[in-house]
Order: sequence, then C-alpha cells, then structure tokens
Amino acid sequence: MAKKIDVAGTAPEKPIMEEMTKGQAVPMHGLAAMMGFDLLGRAPSGKYKIYRQMRGCPTVAIARIAATAPILLANWALETQDKVPDEHKEFIQRQLTPLYPRLIKDMLRGFDYGWQSFEKVWEIRENKLVYKKLKALLPDQTLVQVDKTTGAFLGLKQKNVLLPPQNVFIYSHDAEGTDLYGRSRHENIREHAWHPWIEITKKMRMYATKVAGIIPMIEYPPGTSKTVDGREESNFKLAMMFLEALGKGKGLTMPNTLAAHATDLMRAGIDLDQLRAWKISFLEGKGSHGKDLTTMVRYFDSLLLRGWLVPERAATEGQFGTKAEAVQHGQLALMMADLDYQEILRQVNDYVINPLLIYNFGLQAADSVYLARAGLDPAIVLFLRTMIDKVLTAPINTDLFLEYLDIDRILDEVGIPKAAEIVAPDPNKLKDRKNKQQQSKGKETEEEKMGMTRSLKAIYGNILKELSNASRG
Repeated sequence: MAKKIDVAGTAPEKPIMEEMTKGQAVPMHGLAAMMGFDLLGRAPSGKYKIYRQMRGCPTVAIARIAATAPILLANWALETQDKVPDEHKEFIQRQLTPLYPRLIKDMLRGFDYGWQSFEKVWEIRENKLVYKKLKALLPDQTLVQVDKTTGAFLGLKQKNVLLPPQNVFIYSHDAEGTDLYGRSRHENIREHAWHPWIEITKKMRMYATKVAGIIPMIEYPPGTSKTVDGREESNFKLAMMFLEALGKGKGLTMPNTLAAHATDLMRAGIDLDQLRAWKISFLEGKGSHGKDLTTMVRYFDSLLLRGWLVPERAATEGQFGTKAEAVQHGQLALMMADLDYQEILRQVNDYVINPLLIYNFGLQAADSVYLARAGLDPAIVLFLRTMIDKVLTAPINTDLFLEYLDIDRILDEVGIPKAAEIVAPDPNKLKDRKNKQQQSKGKETEEEKMGMTRSLKAIYGNILKELSNASRG
C-alpha cells in the first residue's frame, strides 16, 4: 500500500504526544509590576485595594452597571445534545436554578479584579454528588497554585488551606495563555483616565474654594497711630487686629486721615479716596478657568466609560450628536455585553456543569447538557422594539408589517404586553382589499389612505395605545 504523502510531497511526521512549553503568563500590570510580583506567585493586595477605590468613582460606577446589567438580566436556558436522557437535564436544572443568581453576580466581580475564584462545597443528596454551595473567595486572600514547569493548575491556597482542583472553580476575565489571574477591566482606565480624573477633580475643589473665598487686604502707613485712649500703637499690629475682626464678620472703625503726600497729589487731580492713609480692599478669584476644568472632566468621563467598553452615549447625557447615534451606542454596548456573557456561559459549562455530569453519569455525559442564553440576541430585541415604534408612529406600512412578520411572536420576544392574542389576517385577503382600495380612491376614508383598513383597526384597536407606551418605555 502506498504511503500517504502531504501536498508538499513528503511523508507527514507524527506529532509529539506531550506538552513541551512551560506555563504561559504575562507580567502583572501597573502597581504589581513596580512591586516586583510574579503572576505565578501571589497577587498583591495593594492592586485590589486600588480597584476597590476605583469603583467609588461615579463614572466608573455607572460604567460597571451598564456593562454588567445586560448579563445580570439575561434569560438563560439549558440545552441538550441529541438523545440525552431527560434525567440529565432535570438534574442540572435542579442544581443550577438556586445557584445561578448568586453565581453570576459573583462572577462579574472578575471584571474588577481580573478573576474570581470559588470553593465548590460538595455533598451527597439523593445518591447524587451535588453542590451544597459555590462560595466566592476574596482575591487578595487567595493564591493560584500552578505547576511552574507546565502551567498545569494545582488548586487554590488561602493561608494554610489548600483547595484541590476538583474543589474550586475560577472565572478568568480577559486572560492570556495559562494566566488564571486574568486582567482587570480597570487596567483600561487606571493610568490614562481614572488617575487624571481624580487629579482634575482635586483641582476643581481647590478652584471652587479659591473662587468662593474673599480675602481682605489692608494697606496701612508705616509707623504708629494713636488709639482712642491716646496710646501709640504699631500700625502693623492695628492692621492685624482689623483683619481678625473682618475674618469674624465684625465691623471696624479707623480715623479718616490722608497720606503724607496727599496735598501734592490732590493738586494733580487725583481722587481723594485714593489718598487715604488706610485702605481696605478684597481679593476675589476670577471664574474664567472653571469651564476648562469642566471640559477636561467630561473628556475623562468619556474615557472611563470607553475603557469599560461602554460607549458614552449609552450611559451618560449627550452633549452633541443625534438620537440615532445614541441608539447605535446602546446597540454596541449590548453587543459587547453579550460577548462577555457568552464567555461566562462557556466557563460555567466547562467548570461547573460538566463536573456534575461526569461525577454522576460518567465521562460520556460531558457536554451533553449545557447552559445557553434564552431568547433573541439583545441587539435584535432592540431592533424589533425600534421597528414596532416606527410602525406605530407611522402606520402606513402596517399591512406589510402584518403580512411578512409573525407579530405575536415578536411581541412575546421583546416583552411587550398584549391585550389579546393576535391573529394575523390572511395575506391574500389583504392583497384583495388593497386592490379594491386602489379602485375606489375617491371613497377612501382618511384612515384607509394611511394604510389602516377597518379590519386592521379592529384587530389592533384594543392594544395600539398599550403597545405604543410600552415600546417607548
């Protein structure tokens, strides 16, 4: 039998049946790199402290909720491969339903820290090995244990407690290679957006204090002056007493005397008020730079949102641009959140659901039941809502809307309540009715000229107002 050859005309070599590279990890970012920590060692607590401080920034707070809310609110469902026993799906459903809400919320903290680890607390229930709980672990108290030669995962360590791989689950966000610590999304903004934002807001506080404050200034002649009781007192000391009284909001009195050179200046036509020996004036800050500081803060606000992968018009008020642009920003934010959700589902399937299937039904049950997003893609739902809004505000195309689309299903998918189940009219009858309308244009009513026949109005009359309000909401 002839030996099989490849396209280059040489016999293919057999692959080497072992892993040859070492663990794949990247140096830590920012503070951790300056402190000299290795990613295969412990993650520095200072880094997590900074990330917690960053969550206190108002713009970061709204960016976090805008990025994670579509994931928290997403509907999920269990899917199965062909010929999978119903028992498998029902078992996973019973396990996942009570655990999922807390699990997904804790996993999203991986966006902040780059990773989120869990302890799997097992128990036997009804002769099945199940999760008693999935306990979220603090990242600054937890160390990843890996084989430094191959990068193989060996478990987690908290102080003197070593958790083996079968008792842990790690969600890694934006990880490279075998780097289980992942990469915090705050690293997108820490240096070039968050830190400048903090510094600018400090300058704004200083500026506000300067502008709001009024500083009294007293000009006094050299030498001494007589007090009301005839004592000679230093003019400097008297001026300081006046300043103290002004600072407390008290009034003061002083003699109405002229400067020594006043006579010559009066002959030159100088204002008498400018010739007094004692003068009180006030230094007031000018408000000309506040607008520049506000513009800079708004610029860094945009960078904070973008670093969290949230287009700024999707979460904050718009300064320029159109409503259509804001809608596009919203669609882009939903699309990026959906990508994150798909990765989260993949890791849950691999490291949470598969162990349950394998331990209880054998290796062949792996991947037979898996978690998936239920319903339509969020961007498609937004598109359908927008389309419904267009039809209701300009109903001239309602006949086409009814003829080519499954209205009842669309309303169910986008979550718009219905007053009654909708039965679409027969397309052939719609065409006949349209032909008759064209033949009798002179007898058409105003509603029929807009494409709304009496029969269509009868179908939609009871829900038109409710749909319009719901779609705009």
